[in-house]
Amino acid sequence: MPASVVSACGNFGIVGSSSGLVQSFNMQSGMARTYYEIPKNPPSGSSKWRGAKTGSVTGLATDGLNKTLIVSTMDGKLYFFDFHSGELFKDFALPSSIVTITLQRDSGLLAAICDDLVVRIVDVETRRVVRELRGFKGRILDSTFSPDSRWLVATSLDSIIRTFDIPSGRLIDGFKTPSVATSVSFSPTGDFLATSHVDSVGIFLWANRAQYSEIFFKSVKEEEIEELGMPSVQGLAEEDSVEALHSLIAVDSQDVYTTPAQLDEELMTLTLLPRSKWQTLLNIEIIQQRNKPKEPPKPPEQAPFFLPSLPGVDHRLDMAKHLTEEPSRNTKKLKTSTQTIQTEFGLKLGEEENDGNYEDFFVYVKKLSPAALDAELRTLSTWQDLMLCTTALRRRLESHRDFEAVQTLLKVFFRIHGEAFVENEDLGESLESLLEVQRKESLRLLDLVSSALGTLSFIVMATLNAPKDLEGLRSLLKNATKVKVAGIDIDGVFRGKYMSKDKFLGAANGGFGFCSVVFGWDINDMVYPKELLISNRANGYRDLLAIVDLSTYRTIPWEDDVPFFLVSFTDPDTRQPICCCPRSTLSKAVEKADQHGWKAMAGVEYEYFQFKETPQSAAEKHFVNLNALTPGMHGYSMLRTTLNKDYFNALYDQSLKFGIDIEGHHTETGPGVFESALAYTSALRMADNASLFKLLAKSIGMKHGIIPSFMAKPYGNLPGTSGHIHVSLRSKDGRNIFALGEEEIKAGGRKNAANDDTKYISEEAEQFLAGILDGLVDVVPLSFWAPNAVTYGYDSRAASIRIISPPSVPPSATRFEVRVPGADMQPHLALSAIFLLGLRGIERKLSIDLPPVSQITTVEQRKAVRKLNTSLEGATTQMMREGSVAREILGDDFVEHFGGTREHEVNLWNSAVTNWEVERYLELV
Repeated sequence: MPASVVSACGNFGIVGSSSGLVQSFNMQSGMARTYYEIPKNPPSGSSKWRGAKTGSVTGLATDGLNKTLIVSTMDGKLYFFDFHSGELFKDFALPSSIVTITLQRDSGLLAAICDDLVVRIVDVETRRVVRELRGFKGRILDSTFSPDSRWLVATSLDSIIRTFDIPSGRLIDGFKTPSVATSVSFSPTGDFLATSHVDSVGIFLWANRAQYSEIFFKSVKEEEIEELGMPSVQGLAEEDSVEALHSLIAVDSQDVYTTPAQLDEELMTLTLLPRSKWQTLLNIEIIQQRNKPKEPPKPPEQAPFFLPSLPGVDHRLDMAKHLTEEPSRNTKKLKTSTQTIQTEFGLKLGEEENDGNYEDFFVYVKKLSPAALDAELRTLSTWQDLMLCTTALRRRLESHRDFEAVQTLLKVFFRIHGEAFVENEDLGESLESLLEVQRKESLRLLDLVSSALGTLSFIVMATLNAPKDLEGLRSLLKNATKVKVAGIDIDGVFRGKYMSKDKFLGAANGGFGFCSVVFGWDINDMVYPKELLISNRANGYRDLLAIVDLSTYRTIPWEDDVPFFLVSFTDPDTRQPICCCPRSTLSKAVEKADQHGWKAMAGVEYEYFQFKETPQSAAEKHFVNLNALTPGMHGYSMLRTTLNKDYFNALYDQSLKFGIDIEGHHTETGPGVFESALAYTSALRMADNASLFKLLAKSIGMKHGIIPSFMAKPYGNLPGTSGHIHVSLRSKDGRNIFALGEEEIKAGGRKNAANDDTKYISEEAEQFLAGILDGLVDVVPLSFWAPNAVTYGYDSRAASIRIISPPSVPPSATRFEVRVPGADMQPHLALSAIFLLGLRGIERKLSIDLPPVSQITTVEQRKAVRKLNTSLEGATTQMMREGSVAREILGDDFVEHFGGTREHEVNLWNSAVTNWEVERYLELV
């Protein structure tokens, strides 16, 4: 039994055997409970494990809630089981055999010690490798997490104990011991590290210097690691113990960097105090009321032995003096004092300068307990005190310091003294100035957060763990036997194949041959009758050179996590991108933006129908009278998703595993219609994700007997489905080029704006919009555009181009939503057209000569609106004409090739006889 573990609750023990048997037992009765079955099939690359016990268990771990059991095996696989049912719900392979595993239950991080001398950190929630810790010169024997999960300490046969900083993945400490440490463990509080060694039966304790003094952490090189002597037994005297700790507080030779109170004046900082302090202050009255002791029951008032009587004819008793008055209720709020109480709080408040940042005052405030701070605020009794306090809060807001503390103090302060501000007109001016600063800083905070999120999405453009070079690629594919590659044709269809690992590694640098016929036939593999430039009979449908894009690496979860890469197509003679490669076309647009110092950013929203059919059943019905997944019109329905929850959830979950982040996923109006909004990212990454999402949806649908359709209008009597595109430009530092500055927004918008709808976007954004409007009619075929008018408007879903800007969103979220493409668009070509048109508008400084949709109200104005071609034939003719904007931005070669493919579609349509024609004319004509 090489592995065992006790559950977090202590009631169960789980053991694993070298034969692959995993069984849980009740610790009290000893009875067997649950059996966890490890699949017998060997992993990919099974030849490596031939003759070995591939299912041999090497490690076991359970989470803190007894929900998941994690099993590691010698063949390098991690298995995730439901703890109670024993059902296997996830497994994935690491690049090397796993020796043992260690789980930090609080953080959900799993350390897997592998045979290739690497410790791999796995996030058990997302089940992904998040860090790889390298540098060991001998077999790794044991590892342990620090209690806060910040560090991982590991020992190896090279007799070195290494400490890694997990967030940065760096080696920050290491020391060599005279004998090899076989096991390591942290104390519960992290102040000691315990080790055992090969030549000793004792346990050695090493003090954690970080607990006793300030330590400067930096990356440590292997050659800097020194050998230390083993800890010796200390005397029992207290003096000896104290002396032994003196060495722990020795001053580090390195200068300790002290973080300034504020890195930059434009940033907004917090107090770094526990959140509970400000929460307690906000709810101090409720807490005090709850903690108030209950009064003991009072005995009833006793009547006197002799009752006095009142004079008069009638006999009446005089009880007035014995009637007890109703006790007065104590109010929570203190009454306003008529005298000023000079506390240290008030003195520090009065000593500060009105134009300062009240640093000393807030240092004192942050030292007070919530109850003391509440009491101090209640002592402010005069209007001068109240004005001083509002000034202090306003100045601290303007200094961009202690934001959460100021917000808490504002709420408590006005809860106590709000009535005084209403009754006293002298306080009105200070209140208005405070309110103005509060509004400004709140908007600025939202802008900073949005900018940070935008920068984050800008940074994360490549797939997590994507290799950067051939060496990284070899390591990544160490356990793989095959790789899947694919390119995208002119219609958005993926054309790909499996390649052996060796063949792929050989082609990763210089590319490999790929038949050009993928650009010489249509969506149904019918060769174009018209001889086109790239692939034709004259050149024998020669091979193109497919270039692998390593940044597109991901694994296909529904195909046993096979490695997958996208390729772009180039001419084998010139090594230049071919004119009709969609990825290369968009890359040119992205490079053009980069020449201006900008990054093209985009997001895509898909609406799509689902049919409860298989490819076989749909073909047998001749694609007529197909069964919708769900009946009726149910947009944003919480009920309809329950009918097909496994499929609905699989679309979302598998997308995340496939490297496609989704911001929103819900039903849309129409029978069986879903909508999925893909997360905003770089334009090329977005186009790849948008194309791959279609592949994913169709693949997942096949497993559930469902056909998702991205055809824009499968029903003649129902609304179609769209493919809305959001676009913007960002600078290298993450600033939104389309956004206005704070001062212009505060002043009511840009002075030279074309109209009110564009006054909250930058001049570059207006020129970008003008470029799209100017050339829209010439690029209709590239995106299968649905609406038939050239219109725009602020936050208007009735317009072809919706302006999204302040005041409805923070400035950093300013963007355009191009609402005209259908779900059947080719994402790479649609984004290419949008960005090339927009950049052309900026370069030519085009101006908008059309009114926004909100100003088009009369019949005459509606007639004057430019219309888009409503037929593919007319749109193709418009695009291919001499001097078209499409030829200017995309080049003649692209227009001729792409136009030829659209003419082919038009010819097929013109020669087809539709069901409508047969039903209408067959009998009666």
